[in-house]
Amino acid sequence: YLSTKDAIQMSFVCAETRLLRSVAIPNDDLASRSMFQRGPHDFYGASKWFTLPIHLPSVDIHTVIVRGSWNDQGWGNRKGMLSIVANADGRAPGDHQAPSSDVVACIFPAPHRKEQFQLSFRPLEEHHNDDDIEEYTLWTRVGGGGGHALSVQDLSLMLFVYEDACSS
Repeated sequence: YLSTKDAIQMSFVCAETRLLRSVAIPNDDLASRSMFQRGPHDFYGASKWFTLPIHLPSVDIHTVIVRGSWNDQGWGNRKGMLSIVANADGRAPGDHQAPSSDVVACIFPAPHRKEQFQLSFRPLEEHHNDDDIEEYTLWTRVGGGGGHALSVQDLSLMLFVYEDACSS
C-alpha cells in the first residue's frame, strides 16, 4: 500500500493516477467537541470521549486523520494522552499501561504549552465488531495522582477515500 502522502502526490501526476480524494467531515459534528478536564487524584484510567462521525464503510477509506490542539496543566509530570480506539468494547490505556490492539492511534504525553496534534489510522476489516459495525472512539487520559489537567480544542476530521475508478 502507498502511504497517504505518496498516494496524494501520485494523484497530482494526472487524472488517471488519482487514487484518493479528501473528504472533510463538517465541523458542526466536532466544533462543540472541546474539553477541559481535571484528573481526580484516585483515577488513573482513560475515559471514552465521543465516537468519531465516520459514516463510510472502511473498505472505501484509505486514511482517517484527526487534528486539533491540546495541552496539559502547564507544569509538573506530563501524563495526558489521546487515543483512537476501534470497536465499542475496546479500551485505551491508563497510566503506565501499554496500548491494546484496539488502539489504532495515540499520542502522548500532552505538552505543557498548547500545540497542534495529528492522529491518523487506516480502518481495517478486523476492526468490525460482532455485529459487523465499525466504530472508532476518541479517548482521553488526564493522568492520576492529583493536579493533572487536559485541554483539547480545534478538532477536525479528514478522510482520504479511494477514488471510484468508474467515475473517471
